[in-house]
Amino acid sequence: MKFTKKNIKFFLICVLLCNMQIITAQKKALQDIRKEQEKLKSEITYTNKRLKETGVKRKITTNQLRLLEKKIKEREKLIRNYEDEIEIINHTILKNGRQIDTLKLEIELLRKGYEKAIRNYYNLTKTRENILFYILGAKSINQAYNRIRYIREFMNYEKKTYDELKEKIQELKRKNDELVVIINDRKSLLGVIKQEKKEYQREKDLKNRQITLLRRKENELRKEITKKRRIALELKKEIKRIIEEERKLVKTPGRITPEEKIISKKFGENMGRLPWPTGAGVIIDDFGEKEHPVLKNVKVKNDGIDIITKEGEKARAVFEGKVSRVVAIPGANEVVIIRHGEYISVYQNLINVRVRSGQNIKTKEIIGQIYTDKSKKETILHFEIWKGRTVQNPEKWIAR
Repeated sequence: MKFTKKNIKFFLICVLLCNMQIITAQKKALQDIRKEQEKLKSEITYTNKRLKETGVKRKITTNQLRLLEKKIKEREKLIRNYEDEIEIINHTILKNGRQIDTLKLEIELLRKGYEKAIRNYYNLTKTRENILFYILGAKSINQAYNRIRYIREFMNYEKKTYDELKEKIQELKRKNDELVVIINDRKSLLGVIKQEKKEYQREKDLKNRQITLLRRKENELRKEITKKRRIALELKKEIKRIIEEERKLVKTPGRITPEEKIISKKFGENMGRLPWPTGAGVIIDDFGEKEHPVLKNVKVKNDGIDIITKEGEKARAVFEGKVSRVVAIPGANEVVIIRHGEYISVYQNLINVRVRSGQNIKTKEIIGQIYTDKSKKETILHFEIWKGRTVQNPEKWIAR
C-alpha cells in the first residue's frame, strides 16, 4: 500500500481517537485507585490510634495482635494500590511518548507541505519582478482574476498552515512538559512505596515478636479461648430459644406477618449497604473458622465479627426492627437482639442499654454503650446477623 498524505492523516486521526479512549479509561482507573488510597490511609490512621490506646499497657493481648495484623493487611493493600498507580503512570509515559512521536510526524508533514507550497509559488513568480507584475501580466481579465484568487488562497493556506504548525509545536512542548511532571511523580511515588515497604517490614517484625511473647502465655490463651467458646454457646442457645419462642407465638409456624415480610425484603435488599453497628471501628476478628493467631493446631470459630473501637463508643441498630430480647450473659455484659422480619441482628458486650424488649427501633438508633475493659484498654463489640436459624457473615451485609 502506498502511503499518501491522505493515508497518513487518516492513520494519525485513528491513533488520536484510540489514545483518547485509553486516556479516559486510565484517568478513571487512576481516580479509583487514588480514592481507594485515601480510604486505606484513613483506615491505617484509625487502626494506629486504636493500637496506641491498647499500647498504653505493657500486657500484650491476642486482640492487640489481631489489630496489628489488620494494620499489616491494610498496609499490604496500600502498597499494591501504589504499585497499580505506578503501572498506570508507566502506561501514561508510554502513551505520552507515542503522542509526542505522532505530533512530531504531524509537524514534519505540515512543514513539508508548507515548504512545497512556498517552492511552487516561487517557481510560478520567479520570472516576475513582483506579484503585481504577475497579476498585470495576465492575458485576460479572467486569468488576472484567477491569479488574484490563487494568491489569496495561497496566503490563506499559508496562514492556516503556519498557525496549525505553531499550535502543534506548542502542543508538543506541553506534552514534553507533562511527561517531565509524570516522570517526577513516578520518582516520588517510588519513594513512597519504598518507605511503606520499610514500615510494612517493621510491623511484621513487631508481629513476630508479639507472637513469641504470647506463646509463653499458652495456658492463659487457652483459658481465653474456653471463655469465648462458652459465651458463644450461651449466646447461640439464647438466640435459638428466642427463635423457638417467637415461632410458637405465630399461628402458622414458619410464617411471618405481612409487616415482617416487608422489613425482611428491605433488609435483604440492603445486603452490603447496611450501616456499621458502631460509628467507627476496625474488624479485628472475622466471621467463620480459622487458625488461632498464636497457638499452633488450634482452631477458633466466630459466628459474627468483633469490632474494636474507641472508649465511650455507642452501639447502634443496623436496620429498623423490634427488640426481641435484652439479656445478660456472664463475661459478655449485656446483649441486645433485634428482629428484622426473618432476620436477627445481635449486639454483644454492652452496658447502659437504652432499649427494652418489644421496643420498635429505627436504623442507626443508639441501643447502648460498648463496654471498655480498663485492664486491657479494649472496647470491643461482638456483632452477628442471622437469617432464620442460619448465621450469616456480617461483613457481607455491612457497608465497606
